[in-house]
Amino acid sequence: MARPTVLVSPTSSDAGIVMMRQLTSAGLAVVGADDGELPVGSRSRYCRVYHRETEARGRRATEYSYLPSLVETVRPNALVPIDTPATLAAVRHHERIAAVTRTNLPALDAFMAAYDKRRCQMECRSLGMACPETYSLDEAISVLSAGRGEVMVVVKPDVDCGAGYGVRFVREAAGLEDAIGSCQQEFGGAMIQEFIPGDVRQQRMVLVLFSPESRLMAAFTSRKLRQWPTSGGASVVSESTADADLIDQVLPFFERWRWRGPAEVDLKFDHRDGRFKVIEINPRLPGYLRFVPHCGLDVPLLAATLALDPGSVTPVGFPAYSVGARFVCPGLFGKSVLEEITTGGAGLGAWTAAARDLRGTSWVFREMLADPLPPLGRMLFPSP
Repeated sequence: MARPTVLVSPTSSDAGIVMMRQLTSAGLAVVGADDGELPVGSRSRYCRVYHRETEARGRRATEYSYLPSLVETVRPNALVPIDTPATLAAVRHHERIAAVTRTNLPALDAFMAAYDKRRCQMECRSLGMACPETYSLDEAISVLSAGRGEVMVVVKPDVDCGAGYGVRFVREAAGLEDAIGSCQQEFGGAMIQEFIPGDVRQQRMVLVLFSPESRLMAAFTSRKLRQWPTSGGASVVSESTADADLIDQVLPFFERWRWRGPAEVDLKFDHRDGRFKVIEINPRLPGYLRFVPHCGLDVPLLAATLALDPGSVTPVGFPAYSVGARFVCPGLFGKSVLEEITTGGAGLGAWTAAARDLRGTSWVFREMLADPLPPLGRMLFPSP
């Protein structure tokens, strides 16, 4: 009997690599598709067949336009999109894709309720979920002028671009329009959000996975210890936690939209009122996907199985994983340490803090060495 085939896209990201490894280990046949970010020779050893498409894509939030046609050509048993462009293409062309394969993803309206960051904040507030304030340009100018350089606002893309791309922190009203213009030019849109005071260790992440019937099947929580850019962005070093209260806090959004598939929520603790506030909801699998199965929760395989054979999956208890484990993103880690040394003048203190953060993360490097071509390709051909 032929093995079920799962189409994974993209294959160049670390999350995509982990997904393919987990599926191959479970006896599934993996077909990969990517937008040509890495050379063909850099594909993962766990990718049986690789389709490389050339697509001009900057950091603007766009979809993989080739994905529906590729699904029709390959006709896999299931499609598992990894990042925002792949997931957006899959939900936007659901009817066309569903005619030939299975997915477990939110409806387009539900996806857009999270993907559109302004709308996401309004949705959360309507459900009584704490969020930072969203400002108009005039409101942000007023806040900065009154703060006299002691407060900041956050300018960022108004849709999910991932990895902290485009996030800027502004203290002076004079620089606000430039920040907005730059963000709009590079990403197509911008929004202004209240900055919640506090360092990186006040930030939390919640990963949830729902069935096709919108039942919560698995959840994972973690906290940031280091990020890139250091002022705010992607998780560089994180630690697994068991924050059941945070899961309960974010569930109303997913219940309202009868969510299917994965999503990740970023929150930050606001010491001014003692509440965790929802910064954004990302309607996709997270970039730190490698971390989750290492802790004992096999979300990659669960995500694929919920598309292939949802009746065979039962909900996983919480927390069904090791708490206190650590993860590092090696490339971003080096950048964060270098920035601290060159801009903060921390010297030996920066190296000491970096060494402390790295404790317990050697497993990441060992896993990458077991499938070395994709990390090597990302190092030699970095994203712009």
